[in-house]
Amino acid sequence: MPRWKPQVALAGWLWLALWPIGLSAQCTSWERNSEAGEKALQEGRYDEAELIYWDAVQEAEKFGPNDERLAISLNDLAHVYETQGKYAESEPLYKRALGIWEKSEHPTSQCATATLNNFGALLFSLGRYAEAEPLYKRSLAIDEKAPSEEHRDMTGSLNNLAVIYQEQARYSEAEPLLKRALEIREKDSGPEHPRVAVALGSLASLYRRQGTIEEAEKLEKRAIAIRKKAQGAEHPELAISLNNLGLGYFKQGKFEDAEKLYKRALAINQKSLGPEHLGTATNLSNLGQLYAAQKKHAEAESFYKQALAIREKALGPEHPEVALTLNNLGVMYYYREMYSQAESYLKRALAISIKTLGWGHPEVQNRIYSLAATYQAQGKNAEAEGLFSSALEAAEKAEDPRLIASSANRLASFYEGHKKSAEADDAYQRSLIILDQTGHESPELATFLESYARHLRANNREGEATDMEARAQAIRAKQAPQNSPQ
Repeated sequence: MPRWKPQVALAGWLWLALWPIGLSAQCTSWERNSEAGEKALQEGRYDEAELIYWDAVQEAEKFGPNDERLAISLNDLAHVYETQGKYAESEPLYKRALGIWEKSEHPTSQCATATLNNFGALLFSLGRYAEAEPLYKRSLAIDEKAPSEEHRDMTGSLNNLAVIYQEQARYSEAEPLLKRALEIREKDSGPEHPRVAVALGSLASLYRRQGTIEEAEKLEKRAIAIRKKAQGAEHPELAISLNNLGLGYFKQGKFEDAEKLYKRALAINQKSLGPEHLGTATNLSNLGQLYAAQKKHAEAESFYKQALAIREKALGPEHPEVALTLNNLGVMYYYREMYSQAESYLKRALAISIKTLGWGHPEVQNRIYSLAATYQAQGKNAEAEGLFSSALEAAEKAEDPRLIASSANRLASFYEGHKKSAEADDAYQRSLIILDQTGHESPELATFLESYARHLRANNREGEATDMEARAQAIRAKQAPQNSPQ
């Protein structure tokens, strides 16, 4: 079945550090452009910020190809592109900026670590976790060695590395990083500072992912208390914590409690940020998901469409967040059996996601599945088969064992559902060979092996089925202690 996806509003979830800009006492046109670009970016005027930062790059080119000011402007422009979902344009700029810092006199400066973190955040958005991880580790290593007089804050690097581990279900590695970030914040700022609330929210998110709901709820409630006391009851950062606590209630099926929190967060953001702010769109989207889960379709449709209008206006029609909202609308129509409407929205969501994220991204794979399910519901089996096959080919090209396992399982299940046992067996065997070569073990692989075992047993291959089940059980036994908080 296709799925919708909630929006998690986490301050500091990805720590996209902006650059300091005053490198010279003289007020140059480069500095003026940098200051104006930052102001435009903060106010959400992305097209204007892009033009201003482009001018700043042109000015900085005059200082020489390895000047640190050029690296700053390249980073700024890359960040604007990333904010707009123009990932292909963003990546080469980050690479060039990082190359300049590596050759400069200050390769361990805060500016250099900012580029490492920002470039890592881009790669994370693209699902390229293996490439993002070493960038975050480099940033953290630099922060660890920084002289105490620099007062280097390493919590951003700790958080970002933990996020990578979370996405790979490496929870036992993520937890100590987030706990350390929380300890640093409490020591440096005091236990009731808003910066502590950010760290609490990150750790709560990890616990929600692991299913440790009570612990997550306790941390999020502490964050809310801190924000209320330090920032007041109408601050947009309070809305972030309210939203995330609501998400925990939603996952527990406590819909009334979730609705109250989502509505409080929406009211705060509408008042403090405005009705067309992206934070407001996140609240609207989550309310849409809540109502969709309760089959309150008219309300869900209204909130989703409001969120879509805000995102299209602020980000343009081909941004990943626009694709997310389109996907949620499409899934809602699917469950209402309005398949032609579902197909229209899901096709557009998939096209944007392929363009911005690439075929091998996990979100693209999920959107392929949603669209394929919609095709199947309409009897368009050839179109569904083509999507499932493309998904597996993309996963193999990306050399991502988790995606290969899940994509192969879906393709094989499709074949089994259409009584194509030989084709299903080919899909399982082809993928198992690749997965065995990687030596990778994950919950997705365990699910793949269990599905293959059912297929083998249905075809009277009892011995092979038993072997597959034993392998799956061994993987799950290894994973179990990693998925529990220490």
